[in-house]
Amino acid sequence: MRRRQPSVRISESPLFCPEVRRRTRGGGTSNIVRVEVSTMPPNVLIPTDGSPLSKDALEHAIATFPDGNLTLIHVVDPRYTAPDDDELRPERKFADLLDFAERHNIEVGTEIRTGHPSREIVTYSEENNIDEIIMGSHGREGASRILLGSVAERVLRRAPVPVTIVRP
Repeated sequence: MRRRQPSVRISESPLFCPEVRRRTRGGGTSNIVRVEVSTMPPNVLIPTDGSPLSKDALEHAIATFPDGNLTLIHVVDPRYTAPDDDELRPERKFADLLDFAERHNIEVGTEIRTGHPSREIVTYSEENNIDEIIMGSHGREGASRILLGSVAERVLRRAPVPVTIVRP
């Protein structure tokens, strides 16, 4: 016996969504697919930790989505950040990246969150209609990756949108 395929919904937007219906052998219709045609620039989220790979991720985002709405996000993890450590202030993580974007005449939004980095990045992408996440990999390998984990790997597994990982 053949299993019935579930209906596929690409978009639930009430905007322009022509429906495509596929006929089954019995004459009924199934598998309604809606395709959304959008001329809006994509919303791109770029998580940053202040590393050189964050700049590489921003460069990739600018090259790939020159008309996109770019947002830098930094998540302060209270488990590893001392509250009085001025050197680790989140605003300092954005300084070089904002200067780089300004030199390329690109407007970039910023967001600072507190919590577990991968969870906060995924939550922000869900709450703010993000179309893609572009982030740097930390570059750890072997035992340190197993012991410390990887924010990029967790985001890649949990994000509801495409994730691009920029490697060194």
